[in-house]
Amino acid sequence: MSSKKNSPSGTSDNSKTQIILAVIGLISALGVAYLGYLQVVKPIQISTSATQTADANKLFVSSTNTPITIATGTLIPILAPSTTNTEEVLLAPTLQPLITSACLFSEIWDYTPRKTIPTDECWRIKEFTPINNGTQIGVITVPGSGEQQRGFYALLKGDADIQFTVKISTFESQKVSPDKTKRSNLAFGIVEGSPFNYYNGIYVYYYASKPEVSTYEAQVTKEQDVAYNGSLSVDREQKIRFLIQGKRLTVYIDGTARNAYTLTFDQNAFYFGYRLFENTDLSSSISGLTFAPNLP
Repeated sequence: MSSKKNSPSGTSDNSKTQIILAVIGLISALGVAYLGYLQVVKPIQISTSATQTADANKLFVSSTNTPITIATGTLIPILAPSTTNTEEVLLAPTLQPLITSACLFSEIWDYTPRKTIPTDECWRIKEFTPINNGTQIGVITVPGSGEQQRGFYALLKGDADIQFTVKISTFESQKVSPDKTKRSNLAFGIVEGSPFNYYNGIYVYYYASKPEVSTYEAQVTKEQDVAYNGSLSVDREQKIRFLIQGKRLTVYIDGTARNAYTLTFDQNAFYFGYRLFENTDLSSSISGLTFAPNLP
């Protein structure tokens, strides 16, 4: 009798136990399913994140190597992709080369005198052979050729730090007038650019010598007013620098300031070229040519 009375209670306890076990089983199944989900999804998220980071890094690197077209040699900043919605990272500035081995760019340089036109936006003048950031100059004048003046100039905007290296292998002239008024020269200077005026400038000049002389005379001058006399030996490299800060121009030779001038031009321009008389042999080069905004 007693066991019959307790039978309903035993059945109820068994039902509760079964329900609890079922809930525990469900929770376990959900847990296993979630862990399985993470094992599948998480690696994909990590892979996607790594790919996005790699792509961003590629863009960052390639941006610093992208040439930027400029007419004055001014540094141009490049912005990297935004790291947040409001923040941008400023990358190192980059420059288009002023001259390459394939092209002396007509968008940067003007040729004087204008007796020819550029081809494919490049100047192709037989006396000026372009090299990376420079040019080789080679010309021989014959008897009766008269005066020949050829060169290139680039307009400048604002402050500028122009640096390059000069080397002369040959600069010989059969004739040098006694008063030295007609001496073939190789010239580099800051001149009036608007309109271009070769005769109104501040120059570093190199003068032709008689054959078999192993040095060439060098001068820093403004309109026949000589501020410095020096020399350059055959095949020796010499560093030239024109530093423009506001209206002040300082001319350096081999790292030493040779003179300073106050600029009054309407438009500053940098010029390089030659003025040759008959019976002259010139072979020289300009290398490492760079333009930059100020400063040392």
